[in-house]
Amino acid sequence: MPQIATISLLKPQQEIECSSFRNSVDDIVAITARCSYSSTLTQELRISIFYSPDGKNYDNIPFTFFDVDYKASATQQKTQLIEILPTGIFIIKVKNMDTTENVTGISLFINKERTVVLDAKNNTQ
Repeated sequence: MPQIATISLLKPQQEIECSSFRNSVDDIVAITARCSYSSTLTQELRISIFYSPDGKNYDNIPFTFFDVDYKASATQQKTQLIEILPTGIFIIKVKNMDTTENVTGISLFINKERTVVLDAKNNTQ
């Protein structure tokens, strides 16, 4: 799974655009986020995906998002499978939802998989 971003530190409530990808034929994307939480952090890291049909105009509301579950003094990882539109450009933003503590050691990975539909009658693609 290719690594698409590395962020050493996100300050409280900081959000950054860290990657984008173009889709042409893939139906499902797996996005994996890994980060380290301190013992006093109380909110998770949020991964948001925004959609643009033309690469110029992006939605204001995320196409989808997920949070990396919090565990004190631990490195956590979460993979989310996302069904995406067949064309367009997607931007990935990362936000530290905590109001007082930093999140560190953030890595993002992406795996684009094409869904294969089999014809049950002929067992062909």
